[in-house]
Amino acid sequence: MGAQDLSRRAFLARSGGAIIGASLPSWLAARSAFAAPHAASGSRITVLVLSSDLYPSPDPQRFVFALNKGKGIHYSSGPAAEIGFAPEGHRVAELAATTLYKRGLPKGRGIYRVDAAFPTAGVWSAVVTTDGKRVR
Repeated sequence: MGAQDLSRRAFLARSGGAIIGASLPSWLAARSAFAAPHAASGSRITVLVLSSDLYPSPDPQRFVFALNKGKGIHYSSGPAAEIGFAPEGHRVAELAATTLYKRGLPKGRGIYRVDAAFPTAGVWSAVVTTDGKRVR
């Protein structure tokens, strides 16, 4: 496709996709990790949010995350985990059990999944409990 064959709509779609693709990783890194600040640095657990298709709905939808332990990349998948959600300014009332998926992934890696409803748009807080530690 030549430059003159490119419609205005196609140009905007491609350039917008490139901009979003370039900025999304840093935006997600800044906003999608929860950590246990009270834990010692060697045993610090971080929750890495992997879901990207969440939307306001009273119906449950898939929420996926991974656990990281310590500095750098040290996946800590394996211990059972529970997670709870609350809109900003509210406390997490209930924790739900998650399902760990490891099949087909390298040793020590896995993803946790839970079905959760997010009935309103906005910022939501999460609390994860795993291996006797609570991560906010």
